[in-house]
Amino acid sequence: MNDTDAEIQKQRVRDLHTEWVKPLGLAWWRWDYEWFRGEIPDNDGTIFVITVRYEYHDVTLRACLPHIANMSDDDLEHAFVHELAHCYTVPLK
Repeated sequence: MNDTDAEIQKQRVRDLHTEWVKPLGLAWWRWDYEWFRGEIPDNDGTIFVITVRYEYHDVTLRACLPHIANMSDDDLEHAFVHELAHCYTVPLK
């Protein structure tokens, strides 16, 4: 994946971040993104891997850009919002 293609996929995720994080009450959390141009290490076939540190309101979202490139906008939105839900389910474990 070249730089231009990678940036297009990153922007698709950033646009979803802008659309969904505030309505779900997560805008004041700290967000870090890690972008992968290949498989996410130790997570072959995975689109996103989220790490939530609930007590610190801190999130790291790792994203596999080639998988994102192969997704429709609707499927990507579904996967992204699913990951956001983990911010609220972590304390339930």
